[in-house]
Amino acid sequence: MLTYREGDDARRGGLDLVISLTADQADALGTDAAELAEAIDTLLVGLAALRTGRDPAVPAGTGQSLKDQPVTAETRWDEWLLRDLATLRHRVAGATAAAIRSHANHGGSYGDLAAATSVPRGTAQRRRDAVTRTAPGDAERRATTRPDTEGAPVMGKRNIASGNDRVAIQAGQIKGGKSESGDSRRSGESTNIRSGNARVGRQHDRIDGDLNI
Repeated sequence: MLTYREGDDARRGGLDLVISLTADQADALGTDAAELAEAIDTLLVGLAALRTGRDPAVPAGTGQSLKDQPVTAETRWDEWLLRDLATLRHRVAGATAAAIRSHANHGGSYGDLAAATSVPRGTAQRRRDAVTRTAPGDAERRATTRPDTEGAPVMGKRNIASGNDRVAIQAGQIKGGKSESGDSRRSGESTNIRSGNARVGRQHDRIDGDLNI
């Protein structure tokens, strides 16, 4: 459920968007809820900055973060925006595939799918066939599986940088590195999350080769 608070009722005097979830919805989403909300917040802040060409006028006493400097932060902000947009694209692609498969399982027609997705019938047919004639990929399985469930696409720990954290390197996976003893070092995969005033110097899904800190 989405509710609104506007003007003087909003925390920063503009608009508060409040997403309310039931207990079972929150349980099903797990940490995905906060991660996706963070990415959507980044998208909205980014769109506003792209349209106005300036940093927002933040009321005193409401906190400051890099999201309040989308223009003056230059590439630091651009890269943050691009990372979160990439996250959203991946998640939307997975959810779309899962929804198309569900629509087919429920007896939906190609014509109905075309109307729902605003594409020609032939395009809808090709897209549905591409989904239903193959097993679900990682993105689709991520959409239908709680992140901490056994067998879910996300493995290992989640790297979370939040608040005022300053992190030199945040990586989901490091391969090919050597320990001090010369033995190969292997780490599990993880998902990087960054929020609040956290500053991450280098963030990658995977780093191959030796890593010196």
